[in-house]
Amino acid sequence: MSILGDLGKDLKEKYAKTNPLIVNDMKKVEVEAISSGSVLIDAVSGIGGLTAKGHIAEVTGANTSGKTTICLQSSAECQKAGGNVIYVDAEAVFDVKYARALGIDTDAESFMLIQPQCGEEVIALLELLDKKLSDKKSGKDAHVDLIVIDSVASTRPQEELEGNRRIGQHATLWSKLSYLIKNIAHKHNIGFILINQIRYAPDISGGFGAKGVLDSAQASEGSENTTGGEALKYVYSIRWQLKGFAQIVEERPDPISGENKEVRVGNKVWATTIKNKLAPPMVKSQFAVVYGKGTQDQYILEDIMKARGFITSKGAY
Repeated sequence: MSILGDLGKDLKEKYAKTNPLIVNDMKKVEVEAISSGSVLIDAVSGIGGLTAKGHIAEVTGANTSGKTTICLQSSAECQKAGGNVIYVDAEAVFDVKYARALGIDTDAESFMLIQPQCGEEVIALLELLDKKLSDKKSGKDAHVDLIVIDSVASTRPQEELEGNRRIGQHATLWSKLSYLIKNIAHKHNIGFILINQIRYAPDISGGFGAKGVLDSAQASEGSENTTGGEALKYVYSIRWQLKGFAQIVEERPDPISGENKEVRVGNKVWATTIKNKLAPPMVKSQFAVVYGKGTQDQYILEDIMKARGFITSKGAY
């Protein structure tokens, strides 16, 4: 036996109970993806899904860009495939009716909703989950396939909620959380999706840029960043950036006058993989979000067919 083989044998014997992945046999190469519920988004990732089991994905973007929608759809797709889902709603705004409309069976044992008050409660949840999944008494069928945290920005340290604020509290919390999440993801083959928000630093003109806001001129200059500190960015396998670029408008009867008027029913959004360890990064695609219905790929098909030259348009035709 070679020196590396002998070393691997000793490591397996020493860490078999605490860390079975200390020596990877590399038998499983294929990535088990979790779909976003949209063919257009899944195609961009290179793996056929929004995230993959054993990996962590970030979904970031402006408000109304569809972050929560595609994460709810991923939860529904995972549940339909026989997986167990934990949805951590740190913002405490979970819409049960909308979740059901997107396909989540909220009454099933395969779905759990958690609404923590602080980041320390999220840490306690993950540590308890790790203990449960590591316990042999739980059985071979004990598994969690997807955990969604909505959102990073709303998961605040208890100390800050009590009024004791200092610089770097939030980043320090997520520096600890990020590596806990990373270890649990790889150890128990769980896919994580972290929803994040955009923040803008003041530019030299003394104001905040409006870049990324759907209804404003997205060409506005400004320094764009995400919450949670810099350490968090290094644990992601995929980072999704969503940016709205157009409105979906349809004619519908006015509830008062009864006359047909143009009403905004959704948004067209660019989805870009600004980081991807599982496939080539910086790939982007359009998708559409319709209010109350989720992603609707048919609203983008005309744009795709025009871009490919399958159809042409002149004037109104």
